Amino acid sequence: LAVSFYIAGRESGSTRRGLLLLWTLLALCPAVIHAIVTGNDQMANGIYPLVALWLMMRKNSVWGAVLFGLALSSRANFLLLAPLAFAYLLQEYGMLRAVRDLSITAVTFLAVTLPFYLYDPKNFTPLEGADRLTRFDEILPHLGLALGVAGVLLTLALAARRPRSLFGNCALVQAFFVVSGMLLSHDLGYAGYGVFFLFFGTLVG
Repeated sequence: LAVSFYIAGRESGSTRRGLLLLWTLLALCPAVIHAIVTGNDQMANGIYPLVALWLMMRKNSVWGAVLFGLALSSRANFLLLAPLAFAYLLQEYGMLRAVRDLSITAVTFLAVTLPFYLYDPKNFTPLEGADRLTRFDEILPHLGLALGVAGVLLTLALAARRPRSLFGNCALVQAFFVVSGMLLSHDLGYAGYGVFFLFFGTLVG
């Protein structure tokens, strides 16, 4: 939270605005309060990909690319952030920078992920997020696959447009699955996953 406050202050150009934003989240977002009280990892999961992307984009940090690779290895839904990051880097800094940073990210991701996957593919934890989509097959055959494909297409469409709001695009892609899950299952429990896009959304504008 402290790091997210710092980034919000830098992006908004005002420490006061960053602090106001942080206190607004604490006061009005039950999912954030729940994460703090129970100590679950979902809020941290929503913050560290943002931190990695911010370091890579704003600070031209190789370590940001490494951290981004680590973030991608933690949950399958974060893989959809990679095309958005590449498109933004390509637009703002050129092909060389985009290829360099995403190559570092990819190498880090593979180095961390492949050994665990090859050791025990069936119990590979990051794939649990993808497996959650299959539960919607009970509503309609192959609906889970359709949602996954729709999410990929949304990501590619946003990347192809190459708008300047990287964090806004990241928020949209992550929100797609959360909102879809809530609407299809009629289960407000999915709202807890809103922390995956919440902190990205705070940096829009």
